[in-house]
Amino acid sequence: MLEAGVALGIAALVAAVAGWFPWIRGHVSAPAFVAAIHKLLDRGDVDRAAKLCGAAPHSPLARAVRAAIAAGREAGGTDDEREQAIGATYDQTVVAGLDRQRAAHWLMAGGIGLAAVAINARLEAGAGGAAALWPALALVPAVHGWRLSGGLARAADAERPALVAAIARATAPPAAA
Repeated sequence: MLEAGVALGIAALVAAVAGWFPWIRGHVSAPAFVAAIHKLLDRGDVDRAAKLCGAAPHSPLARAVRAAIAAGREAGGTDDEREQAIGATYDQTVVAGLDRQRAAHWLMAGGIGLAAVAINARLEAGAGGAAALWPALALVPAVHGWRLSGGLARAADAERPALVAAIARATAPPAAA
């Protein structure tokens, strides 16, 4: 039978790995991605822009742009109404994607924190200062994930006006002749 500390360590490792995969695969270089999307939309190549978004299906930014492109294709009405519909879709998708990434990040940080507790419990009482360092290791992914999520949120907010306008222009119905 497994000792309680070993079982806790194994559970923590599983939680950390389970949180790491969705957390890490959702990251794209926002400036490079947005530049490529703008280039495609400026040429009117909406299909290739949507396809590029599909290449990063776990990225909140790519999901938001893809959903906004779909909303732009479906939206009717005046240009302002179309931009509002595209913007609302973009905002909702970014928020949902960031929530998923943050949940995965906290699962990973929690798993590492549990591992730190298990390691700390296994250390001998005479370890002194070394025993106190293990729980601090749980802060490393927490702070790193917080910074990445915050950076992605800032990039999504900063690029929103230009992306929404470009999507609205590229998906606008052809003018009647």
